[in-house]
Amino acid sequence: MCREHSTLSFDLPINRKEGKPLPTRKSIRTQTPILPVATDLLDSSPQEEFSDLLKLAAAICELQDGAINLIDQEGKLCKVHLGQFAIEAPLDLSLCSHTIRERGLFMVPDLQGDPRFCEHRLVTGERDLRFYAGYPLIATGGDAVGSLCVYDIAPRQLTAKQQESLGMVARQIAAH
Repeated sequence: MCREHSTLSFDLPINRKEGKPLPTRKSIRTQTPILPVATDLLDSSPQEEFSDLLKLAAAICELQDGAINLIDQEGKLCKVHLGQFAIEAPLDLSLCSHTIRERGLFMVPDLQGDPRFCEHRLVTGERDLRFYAGYPLIATGGDAVGSLCVYDIAPRQLTAKQQESLGMVARQIAAH
């Protein structure tokens, strides 16, 4: 059951190697990019290629909902989403903020049963999310520039093969 806890808050994502805050979208586009992959991802078309990779990730996990999110100091940008609804939330309130702090899979089989998320508006609100799995999109320099995630309204587990395959798709997205 859900235990009482204080409101979640997060610092801005940081460059893992140097401990510096991530650049803003404007600085990524106008200066020598600190995160070159983020520049390509931010400025690329959200359609076909990213949509196909997201559909592949969802199919691998046997789910219908997912998203590719990009992050910087200005927040989270949903590059492309799949399914009935997109999860719109500021970075500090998003599940993506947990994913980008990992070097691999961040998975919560039952959000409602997890004390970190049981009172989160995405779990208790109209969407009633129960499952979340995401991989960070890691740029060539080692920085997390976003996430690939899949989610569902029912609790579930991913098999080892699904987890591995989801990571492969995330690496392909980050390579663009």
